[in-house]
Amino acid sequence: MKRACRPHPDRPIVPRWASALGLVLPALFVLTACHTPAPRLALPPAAYANHAQAVALLNVRRDAISSLQARATVRFTPATGASQTLDAQLVHHAPDQARLRADKLNHNLLDLTVTPEGVWTAVSPRVLREAPNAEAELVRLARVLPLLLRGPDYAAATPAPASRHKPQTLTLRWDQGLSTDLHAPTLTPRRFTLPHPEGEHGHAVAIEPDYTLYPADADRLPWLRSAVITGAFGRIELTFHDVLLNQPLNPRAFRPPRRAITHPR
Repeated sequence: MKRACRPHPDRPIVPRWASALGLVLPALFVLTACHTPAPRLALPPAAYANHAQAVALLNVRRDAISSLQARATVRFTPATGASQTLDAQLVHHAPDQARLRADKLNHNLLDLTVTPEGVWTAVSPRVLREAPNAEAELVRLARVLPLLLRGPDYAAATPAPASRHKPQTLTLRWDQGLSTDLHAPTLTPRRFTLPHPEGEHGHAVAIEPDYTLYPADADRLPWLRSAVITGAFGRIELTFHDVLLNQPLNPRAFRPPRRAITHPR
């Protein structure tokens, strides 16, 4: 008997990213195909002896991924209201090129393109009727998307005092208020916490990523399998599939559609 096929809801994202999705996603109810997420593979232990070696290893991992292509199932549950599900495609070339788009029945609902030259957004009239601020929110998302697909600069973080209650947790903090709890044996983030830049009624945004290993070049590299983002806006669950790392990208992947609106970066 075949098992029923269900979407598997389940990185680093800043409050503006979450805020943008909080406005845009309710307008994007899309029936998704059945996709199977990448298998959850055990991450190897990380070899480091001190903070400097730990952040160096984290940045080496980040820089080892020069490009990525992926599909994602996004399930958004607002603070009040019913859940919505979106199918999205994502492409990224380090350090500052990215494109995110969502389609339904060969009709593009949402397209965001980010390059060093600028930001382009294309939002369907259907989405704009439901979310009039969608264009502005996508521009806010564009300011951080390329960085978040790679991860923060760990060398700029300061280690927090070790907790005897969490002996396997390494906590790092940044001046901007960002903090992350890492699984110390494997040096992978388990939780990011970010204060909302506009207060959002005092609520922080929490991101809980889950990593697995993907083939890349002659090695296997850790990247996102899934992530859960929570805040005053509600809950966003992402599951990634069809992930390709460090594969050649068609330059046209970052060519915005003709109807796109240009925004300064």
